[in-house]
Amino acid sequence: MFNRVMFLMAVVVLSINGFAYSQDLIQISDVQTWANFNAGGFGPGDTLQIMAGGNLTVTGRSAVEDGRHLIVEEGGRFTMNARVDMDSQGIITMNGGEFHNTVDFKFPDSSGNQDVHIWLHGGLMVCAQIQSMKDRGSVLHVGGGVLRLGNAVNGDQYDPENTDAWEIVAIPPYPEVTITAIGNGWKEISAGAPFKAYGPNPADGATDIVRDPVLSWIPAILAVTHDVYLGVDLDSVSNAGRNNPMNVLVAQSQETNIFSPGQLEYGQTYYWRVDEANDTDPTSPWKGDVWSFTVEPYSYPIDAITATASSSLKPDFGPDRTIDGSGLNNSDGHSADMADMWLSDVEANGAWIQYTFDTIRKLDQMLVWNFNAAFESVLGWGLKDITIETSENGADWTVLKSLELSQGTSEDGYTPNTIVDLEGVLAKSIKLTAHSNWGDLIDLYGLSEVRILNIIGWAREPQPLDGAEGIHPDSILNWRVGRQAALHNLYFGADPDQLTLAGTVGIHSYQLSNLDLELGRTYFWRVDEVNDVEIPMIWEGDVWRFSTADYLVVEDFESYNDIDPPNPESHRIFESWIDGFGVATNGALVGNDLPPYMERTIIHGGSQSMPMFYSNTASATYSEATRTFTDTQNWTKYGIKTLGLWFHGTAGNTGQLYVKINNAKVLYNGDAGDIAKVEWLPWTIDLTALTIDLQNVTKISIGIEGNSANGTLYIDDIQLY
Repeated sequence: MFNRVMFLMAVVVLSINGFAYSQDLIQISDVQTWANFNAGGFGPGDTLQIMAGGNLTVTGRSAVEDGRHLIVEEGGRFTMNARVDMDSQGIITMNGGEFHNTVDFKFPDSSGNQDVHIWLHGGLMVCAQIQSMKDRGSVLHVGGGVLRLGNAVNGDQYDPENTDAWEIVAIPPYPEVTITAIGNGWKEISAGAPFKAYGPNPADGATDIVRDPVLSWIPAILAVTHDVYLGVDLDSVSNAGRNNPMNVLVAQSQETNIFSPGQLEYGQTYYWRVDEANDTDPTSPWKGDVWSFTVEPYSYPIDAITATASSSLKPDFGPDRTIDGSGLNNSDGHSADMADMWLSDVEANGAWIQYTFDTIRKLDQMLVWNFNAAFESVLGWGLKDITIETSENGADWTVLKSLELSQGTSEDGYTPNTIVDLEGVLAKSIKLTAHSNWGDLIDLYGLSEVRILNIIGWAREPQPLDGAEGIHPDSILNWRVGRQAALHNLYFGADPDQLTLAGTVGIHSYQLSNLDLELGRTYFWRVDEVNDVEIPMIWEGDVWRFSTADYLVVEDFESYNDIDPPNPESHRIFESWIDGFGVATNGALVGNDLPPYMERTIIHGGSQSMPMFYSNTASATYSEATRTFTDTQNWTKYGIKTLGLWFHGTAGNTGQLYVKINNAKVLYNGDAGDIAKVEWLPWTIDLTALTIDLQNVTKISIGIEGNSANGTLYIDDIQLY
């Protein structure tokens, strides 16, 4: 959805500026090399989208101009080994993945507003240098992505920090852009806030928030700890501080960027603020913005409702006018136009109007806007004395109460002036029978609008979503709690018609690790909300389903990067997969000598694979790389029976491929010569045939044995299934 939104944004930009370009969409999901954009068919007005697994290299100078839109998605890679000209309505959008320009960006240097945009929603852009960034309408929009730029070739006036050269703006909710020198003339541009917390969750102004929310935010760059203020009074939350907490400082100097306030009040609006702190800076704590959210109401309007009546004066005055919102403004004020109301025919013995719901509901309140025509104060056709009856089946009726409804005001903007307590009665239908109206002239009966609120007693809003796929077997089930629920009975099974009670819990979550789930299976679940002192004692929930993942990833090689220490984001392949570097008897080396350390052209899945160079010569008697897991893994859970991986050989490779699980060696069971095939080949290992402890797997090794064996091998997508 996000990517489609970005595409539409590009179309809007082109339309606004009055350009009539063609708009072909070119999607790259494999490895390709182009001499230039024209050679690949990327013309004016076109969109070039590098998809996950796509890897496009362009070797000749090309221009992102004339309405061209280049998009890189998560898992995609674009490499430009020549100059990129950014000009006249050119757009680059980074939704993820990587963009590498080994030469330079050349921005507009002609007169006029060239309307060039780069959107950094995610991913990484790297450009060796930039030039000619004059004030010609270039805008860099910075969100979750990062842009690393080398030296500007035309002096300080083209430095990325010079806002005369281009405009750099943050994409909400990111509040500001940070430009950091990272050495050797390089600068990194990213969004974030050095002092202020941002990106609140719930979002500022959010409504219908659960009573026990978990508040979170994106920490400021310089923050070490966080002070949290929370309350119902805006002034107190705005003005409180450490020295004057005003009863709203609920957490001081906490280290995490989440806060759980406990159970909040139904329908209440809360204000909150996070002050970021760093004790090494005397100017901290740094005061944050005030955000707000409103807790869910106790009861909700019923939408699935139909209306019938004893009669209607005209078809246009039917009973449905009382439930369709006609005549209501945004402030719930009703019009004085009779066309927005129900009006009965003449009925000497009184009239009735009935509301029927989709299912039995627990009714809380009914808001009544009585008949409100301009002449109501004179004629008095609004309902006065009424009896309310309810039914669970539409045939057997029980009187709930009799009361007098307030008369309408005959004014536009009339708000409900009768609120009826429905006492939590269970009903599928409710009937209002009028015995009198507010006038004595004509036996007509009218009503403007009703809103019937019900108490939702059943569980709803499941997590994972109903029908979700690819769920980890150890995930946590969650749901929004039904009103008045004290306990939750969770039923589970592989057959929706034969669910069994998995457990009764006091919180609205359940650990799937309590169950023995398998990969690649579909499961069904239901939550019944329970309270022995309420009516009904049990609200039976809907049946939901999800499917577990077909496999678990042991290693997909996607997390490794080219960032060198001491940067805390550094995660290089050879620091996780330990090879033979410095070990005379081990002839393996993983990763390229220079960035990119990972292989990004010969890939099986995603955007990277592990290159492994091996040579069992001189003192090296074997070649092996080992990854030790942070946590011990159990390879017998979830019905796991197979370890699989993909390998890609190089012509001339020699030796015998093997895998070690812990220290138990498993030889490749295919033709040993397969490692010389220039294609991706699968290798599956039947774990059930091994006589080793698979409940406590601490490491996996990939190696090649054999005297004088040497070559290059690529490894990708190590999985369990």
